[in-house]
Amino acid sequence: YYDKWAGGETGERCEPGGEPLVIIGEGQSDYHAIDDGAVLDVEAGAQGGHHVWIAVRIKNLRQSGSVTAVSGVFPALGYSPPPLQVVFTFDPDEGDYCKLYGLRFRLDDTDHPIESLLGETLELTVRISDQDEDAAEASTTVVLSDTPP
Repeated sequence: YYDKWAGGETGERCEPGGEPLVIIGEGQSDYHAIDDGAVLDVEAGAQGGHHVWIAVRIKNLRQSGSVTAVSGVFPALGYSPPPLQVVFTFDPDEGDYCKLYGLRFRLDDTDHPIESLLGETLELTVRISDQDEDAAEASTTVVLSDTPP
């Protein structure tokens, strides 16, 4: 049941109905699917630091006002980069999904220079929650490229 179904409105939800779903991908200017174990390119940031571009697809969560939280850990190093938390509006996407891309997940800090992280495995988790207290989470494992940015 969805209270606006008769009018054909989505009420800012990414196609309402069903369990909330999050799928992790990558991309600076669009969503691109990735498989577990994918190699992500590391980029140098304009103000210092290095990052990877994260993108997500969602279903059954609000298109506007949802909180997107990205966290990660390098298990072999016991290091967790600072988490990222943002509120951005998702764009409609094919297959009744909505997407968000261009999430800059910072990797390094003064104690963990980028050279020590290249080629390492990073476990990523993305959790999205909305004002209706609906939420979904997804995790994937990626490998950072081993070439310096």
